[in-house]
Amino acid sequence: MRRADGARAWAEVLSELARVAVTVEWEQPAWRVHWRDGPTRRVLMDRAAALGRFRVGSPLPFEQLRFTRSDSAVALALAWLAHGSPAHTARAVSAVEAFCDDTGYPQTRFDEATLGAAGLLARLGNGDVQQMGTLLAQAIPPVAAQHITTIQAGPDLPDRAHHRPPAAPPENPRAA
Repeated sequence: MRRADGARAWAEVLSELARVAVTVEWEQPAWRVHWRDGPTRRVLMDRAAALGRFRVGSPLPFEQLRFTRSDSAVALALAWLAHGSPAHTARAVSAVEAFCDDTGYPQTRFDEATLGAAGLLARLGNGDVQQMGTLLAQAIPPVAAQHITTIQAGPDLPDRAHHRPPAAPPENPRAA
């Protein structure tokens, strides 16, 4: 088995676990794990480390993987809306990027109205983080910070237990 086979195995397992498309490919000087939105970097790394102990992705060990999460334009827009209209756009960009890094599954953390506003902001700002902040800073009336009340407590990976069919009790042929 080659390392490329291990990369395919990692991509499949991590995609299933994260519920987003995860790619694992060689980018000199290392094997890179890429995904957009979905779980935070720390959460997916921790899960991959746990799986690595069971030789998932062998012969490509976990220690040779480098993890990179990117954010969609909508995720960045959601972060801007969470912060509201910035007084100083340039200084707020790092806070918005930090918010994205700390927030897993951004599209499941907000209500439909906020998601619609984020989609509009992302389109108007052409997906550029600085431009989105500038648009919010110029908004009249100012855009109030959104309170994130839909974040669920618990792990930053979705619970998969609800997707399994409920187990039926074994049939007892003597009971009839």
